[in-house]
Amino acid sequence: MEICTISTVPVVYKNYNHPLNNYSLRSTGISVLNLSATQQAIVAVFFRNSDGTLAATSNLTIQPNSASTVYPAPLGDGFAGSASIESGQPIAVVANHIYSPDNAGADLASCHGGVNR
Repeated sequence: MEICTISTVPVVYKNYNHPLNNYSLRSTGISVLNLSATQQAIVAVFFRNSDGTLAATSNLTIQPNSASTVYPAPLGDGFAGSASIESGQPIAVVANHIYSPDNAGADLASCHGGVNR
């Protein structure tokens, strides 16, 4: 995780079915950590379509040394795009991806830190 005031999650899904494999219903949760010990963080999460246009915005108020998660994202089913996260306080961002197999087997998950801009 990188400490920053602006971070990017390059791939965000909301119930997205990928046409090339057996895993569908991919969804992404975005966790934002306020790293300030004394100040609350006002955070804006901007979700963008694959063409870069704004799809939705989610606003968070996070207390000092606390975290908040946007899941599910305020997007329509089938969304595949990105998110940028901005705050006036130092933050760290973690993206959590859930993959559900078409054959009703066990879900898979992965996570990564946001990219500092």
